[in-house]
Amino acid sequence: MGKLLDLYESQRVTEAKNANVDAEAERVNQAHEIGADIDQLASKLQRHLKPHTVDATRVTVSDGADSEITIDVIEPNLANPGTCFRVAGSQGELAEYNEEELLSFLVDWINAQPRAA
Repeated sequence: MGKLLDLYESQRVTEAKNANVDAEAERVNQAHEIGADIDQLASKLQRHLKPHTVDATRVTVSDGADSEITIDVIEPNLANPGTCFRVAGSQGELAEYNEEELLSFLVDWINAQPRAA
């Protein structure tokens, strides 16, 4: 019976590791998608932004002057599972958003940037 329990526990550990790898890969994909969406929206709105950078699950966007934001794709908080994004601004402000709130924030932030030349 002990070997059967050991096998079961081993399988659970393996499944948990695979779930963590899958969750991390999904967060990396989300970061890349957010960066591409920001670039497309800035272009459509004719706003000047430097090309975004993606470092694993962090997207950094700058207007090339004094405004920069970083967006971290975070693991959902158990108390608020919809909150999956942490945004920090160059002025030190920090907020956490769900997807809808993040998109609304990004539209406002991009609109506030200078027009492309």
